[in-house]
Amino acid sequence: MNKKILISISFTVFTFAFFTGIFFYRSIFSNSEYQSSIIIEIGQGESINSVTEKIIKAKISTNKFIVRMMLNRNANFDKIKYGEFSLPNEVSLYDAIKLLSKAPNIFHKITIIEGENSDDVVNKINSDSNINNDTENPIDEGTLLPDTYCFAKHTSKSSLIKLIQNKQQEYIDREFQNKSELCTLNTKEDVIKLASIVEKESSILREKQLIAYIYMQRLRKGMRLQSCPTALYKTNKSVLLINDTKVVNEYNTYRMKGLPVTPICNPGRDSIYAVLHPIASNFLFFVSNKKGGNIFSSNFTDHKKVKQVVKKYQ
Repeated sequence: MNKKILISISFTVFTFAFFTGIFFYRSIFSNSEYQSSIIIEIGQGESINSVTEKIIKAKISTNKFIVRMMLNRNANFDKIKYGEFSLPNEVSLYDAIKLLSKAPNIFHKITIIEGENSDDVVNKINSDSNINNDTENPIDEGTLLPDTYCFAKHTSKSSLIKLIQNKQQEYIDREFQNKSELCTLNTKEDVIKLASIVEKESSILREKQLIAYIYMQRLRKGMRLQSCPTALYKTNKSVLLINDTKVVNEYNTYRMKGLPVTPICNPGRDSIYAVLHPIASNFLFFVSNKKGGNIFSSNFTDHKKVKQVVKKYQ
């Protein structure tokens, strides 16, 4: 073969390889065309074609072949996380895939309020479009720790609930080991039950501790707790009527001795702490002052007088 022809072919191949290399380099490492930050949402179980289309739509790359090639390279696609991602406005395809392989950086929040019932929490979770509803299993009362929780979009309902329940279990496990000698309850389950009642009785930590001790004294003396929140539980009412105290069930402590069969809400940290660290006193009774606090009495006679005074100035 003529030497000139060989040189010509070699030059052509080299030129083709050179410009192809430049094309691939620019496709992979050049910056996107977006002028503002790029938001990409990846759902659980999305296909490689779907993710490719989202990368193209975000103008990170214009070549589907290159994008798919990069996603298939070194099993990159299997490393892609689900959720919402905020990417820099000048991100390259190479860096974008690296960022999509890390934890998402856009989060949503859900807040469980102290004293909320598990059914209300379920309704709150079910109504949040950022959470995937993958289970209809009921949540046991008193197993959720009130707090604000952050989660990525497309987080499953079951995994979020498990996270919240684990937080409560971790808290009660840790605090139960350091409980006060004044706490006469022997199980974590009973602590949560009483804490759920205390949660409904007061929002003030010191009062919670006094109330916890009162209820433990009543339990020790074989007295009924006579807690209004336990009589209201399962009635869907906000105001207690005399007839409500006469209903016989496993929660109404006006009609039964001991603690309810389950907690009556999800107690917060302060209520759990109050039960584990009660404040001793000679009080056995208390009544709401209708101003956010309670008035305490050591005997029933004084308690009745206080109730009359409170009722007079309502």
